[in-house]
Amino acid sequence: MAGKQLKWVLCGAALAGANAASAKDTVLVNARVYTADSRQSIASAITIRDDRIVYVGSEARARAAAGADAEIRDLGGKLVLPGLVDSHIHPERVIDYPACDLDSKALSLAELSSAVRECIVRRAIPKGEWVLVGQWNFSEGMAPDADHPTIRAALDRASRDHPIKLFGLDGHHFGFNSVALARAAKKGAAPIGLTAATAANEFARFKPYIGVGADGEPDGYITESAAKLIAAPTIGPDPENLGDAPERIGEMLAARGITAIQDAGGGATNYRI
Repeated sequence: MAGKQLKWVLCGAALAGANAASAKDTVLVNARVYTADSRQSIASAITIRDDRIVYVGSEARARAAAGADAEIRDLGGKLVLPGLVDSHIHPERVIDYPACDLDSKALSLAELSSAVRECIVRRAIPKGEWVLVGQWNFSEGMAPDADHPTIRAALDRASRDHPIKLFGLDGHHFGFNSVALARAAKKGAAPIGLTAATAANEFARFKPYIGVGADGEPDGYITESAAKLIAAPTIGPDPENLGDAPERIGEMLAARGITAIQDAGGGATNYRI
């Protein structure tokens, strides 16, 4: 697996160095360079040659270390950091894919319902097709009211013509409307729906992960593996080939200074070398 993960590391690192690539030396001056050495010292300049840093220190010595035709870039006092390493990331989730997006905002259930309904209209999602809603902030807002007492009720008001799935911003919390809950099934079996009765019987082992309302029926709030009872598409590339969008992923990471990563959810079936 290490070799497969390395593909992502090299992708980010290569893109990070691409902007510095040049036929001549490059000198970055008037900078605040965090060296991460034992003294946590700050330098003022860097000399780059053939995509490699050859000197970090004073501006005078950085210029001296470069060729006569070096490109001089004045950073205006900006901070320069070593490449960041993210040791727990889901790389396929860092870029935008076609989906409704709540942008992690703290919304009341009424606001949530309106936002989802607006997205369905804006994107002209045909009846019967899944509505996938990303970046749902499940831990803030979510205030109910008489017309929106539960997540299920709020999403039902958004649409009863589409199955709807909310993706919590942490990847462990989900929300569904009634149309989606009706599709719950054991693996390989016909749908029987998620109800108080099936949660107590056929799906009993998932019961701790199924939210219920005042009437005892599922309220649309589902966590962890219980969400897999409802077969739905995911937001992003084909999970069987996460390498479908490596360039876009690398560009996003490199633009934020991340030059190496460890895929927290990758497996042998996720990468095609």
